[in-house]
Amino acid sequence: MQTSFPVTYSTLEPAALSAWLGVTYGFTGNACSFILRGVGDTYLVSSGEARYILRIYRHALRTRQQVIRETSLLDLLRQHNVSVSYPVADLSGQLVNTLQAPEGPRFAVVFSFAEGRSFHIMNDQQLANLGHEVAAFHNVSSLLEKSEGDRVFDLETMLHEPLRRVRPYFASAAEDLEWLDKMIAGIYKKVDAVDTSGFSAGFIQFDLLPKNYHFDAQDKVTLFDFDFVGYGWLLLDIMTFWVHTELDVHVGRQTRAAGDKSFKTFIDAYRSVREIRDAELELIPYLSLGFWIFYMGFHESHDGFYGFVKEPGHLKVRMGLIRGLLEKVVVP
Repeated sequence: MQTSFPVTYSTLEPAALSAWLGVTYGFTGNACSFILRGVGDTYLVSSGEARYILRIYRHALRTRQQVIRETSLLDLLRQHNVSVSYPVADLSGQLVNTLQAPEGPRFAVVFSFAEGRSFHIMNDQQLANLGHEVAAFHNVSSLLEKSEGDRVFDLETMLHEPLRRVRPYFASAAEDLEWLDKMIAGIYKKVDAVDTSGFSAGFIQFDLLPKNYHFDAQDKVTLFDFDFVGYGWLLLDIMTFWVHTELDVHVGRQTRAAGDKSFKTFIDAYRSVREIRDAELELIPYLSLGFWIFYMGFHESHDGFYGFVKEPGHLKVRMGLIRGLLEKVVVP
């Protein structure tokens, strides 16, 4: 006889996690507190003077191979002195553990703590440091080959595949869906007209928004949150940062001149470490629709984010934002 009702998502108890960390990692006198639910669950761990982040991954969201890809990439970046929040090995040398939750197995990883805080509007030094660090990250990630099972970012996975999943939710927004179809056709035409054979590729983070890096008191940057790591054109990381600057301009947090200057400062710093062609940068506004549609597809398939897609009012607001951003810079 079943003794408990099935669940799709649970919150692991911090005190129990604290005890598990003591046994598995040898943390002494540690304290564990829940701080954030997002793509996974995030806990702050204190052990003596040291602080760490414990990430508990959602059940069945990613394969073990994909989590190992994330942690091995971050550990490699640490070895190459790229400033990232990196995985911490347990007493047996493992980076990835598995905990049995009510809904099924969930992966658990302890990460180093990223000192400092996020800045929505960055000063020139912060922008330059971010550009340098992203380029240094790409210098390493571009040396790696993708394997079967790795997430891949291309036009199919950013545009067509997620749009197929969310298409039914546009029943009351036919004009918005028609606009998306027209835009996607124009993006394919634009990309087909460009020689992309020399575009740099490698593993990317695909979410370079300010919430995913901290600056300390000396403006040193630390990158974190590689939940969506995958293989694709490196320019797609730069595109996600461009989305941030465009959002700031769109909602009035920065003027157009200030937003353009922020992006140029970032790009100039990136180019001082790693080359990126003008032809790659010119595609960024077009490919930015892939950022929005990819995450729309993710939101559709994960219960914590259903409202962004499945509630008609929210979807209408989101489409108004996307159209307001892209209609200024992209001609389908």
